[in-house]
Amino acid sequence: MKRRPLILGALAAPVLLRVPLARAQPAPDVLVIGAGIAGLGAARRLADAGLRVTVLEVRDRIGGRIATDRSLGVPIERGAGWIHGPRGNPLSALARTVGAETFVTDDDSLDLRRADGRPVPEDAIWAAWDRHSAALDAAGEAAPGVSLAEALDAALPGVDPVTDWMRAAFTAFDLGAPPARIEARHHDEDEAFEGADVVLPGGYDRLLGPLAEGLDIRLATPVTALTRRADGVTAMTPGGPLTARFAVLAVPLGVLQRGTPVLDPPLSSRQRAALDRLVMGAVTKLSLRFPGIAWPEDVQYLGMMDAEPGRWPLALNHATWTGEPVLTMVATAEAAQRLDRLPEAALVADALEVLRAAFGPSLPDPVGAVASRWSTDPLSLGAYSFPALGARLDDPDALTESDDGRVYLAGEHCTARWRGTAHGALLTGRAAAEAILDTL
Repeated sequence: MKRRPLILGALAAPVLLRVPLARAQPAPDVLVIGAGIAGLGAARRLADAGLRVTVLEVRDRIGGRIATDRSLGVPIERGAGWIHGPRGNPLSALARTVGAETFVTDDDSLDLRRADGRPVPEDAIWAAWDRHSAALDAAGEAAPGVSLAEALDAALPGVDPVTDWMRAAFTAFDLGAPPARIEARHHDEDEAFEGADVVLPGGYDRLLGPLAEGLDIRLATPVTALTRRADGVTAMTPGGPLTARFAVLAVPLGVLQRGTPVLDPPLSSRQRAALDRLVMGAVTKLSLRFPGIAWPEDVQYLGMMDAEPGRWPLALNHATWTGEPVLTMVATAEAAQRLDRLPEAALVADALEVLRAAFGPSLPDPVGAVASRWSTDPLSLGAYSFPALGARLDDPDALTESDDGRVYLAGEHCTARWRGTAHGALLTGRAAAEAILDTL
């Protein structure tokens, strides 16, 4: 369990970019489609190597699923929120470059409540964690085609409400999907950097500055089609075609599966088969600012047990590093898909119902809210990818194999080793850049 291992086992401000006029720029060597951290990582490496690079981004901002919101008075991460394992992590190097403060989120600091508000004793929590960890280890030995839910049930039969809560709060959060949809033998095949996970009190988007500085980035520029030829590529945009020698396609998996941009010729048969077996998951985050702190102030995580698996099982307490009355609620599994589709008022009401059941009816109404909704965002269509039933372990890596040496894919879905992480996305962008440089 790599996303949260213990509980689960040079710019100082956001980057603001203008859209340059196409005619003012020389013809690029490389087009990078997508200005998330994978695309920016590729563009930075290529530009540093002396190539002319143009980045085309459909959104009106850079970062993709790195999206910091400051409307609640503190930085709120709608997307990526942790540097998972900071020692040796390339994101840590970016944080040092901009002098970003980090804060270790204490995974042992957990207040878990039953649906009626009764606290679960600490010894019962960690005894359940031991059982759950042993079941996860056993699940890795499952036969092909066995879901993680089936494997966990076989390893830990009988009713165990606390370990059931852990499936939704930790495992489904880590993997981005309900255990019933995950290939059991692949659930723990990825790797992790060492060290306790950290958040960035000043905002995760600060990491984008060193990558984006000085690049030709064209915002609000969708690419509808990408044509490959023997001598280069052509991208169709609302402003007309753009040509280059190479392209890095760094769009989210869900968007790629939707067929955007249209590729001519299409991906290789091996890549298409791998793409068909990968799936985007749903994890919903809802950050709430309250008039004051009305929960255990010094506890890092609030756990809430509900009859519906994945319905707000966990909340991150921002008061531990900001002193501010802000909670980030997390929903997982099938509940995340349902909740992403609710209007904001209904979404907030649903979260408050679970919070008040656990921590008392006197909890006041929030004064502000920020929701993620990645699964319903047409520019992402999910939070991050996961090893679905029927998937092969090498499917993500197959996507990176360019069959013509002109177009290279990048993104968190393009690595089995670091899947579903911001650092994984960054590393795939850099790998795509190196593959291009190796051809020169």
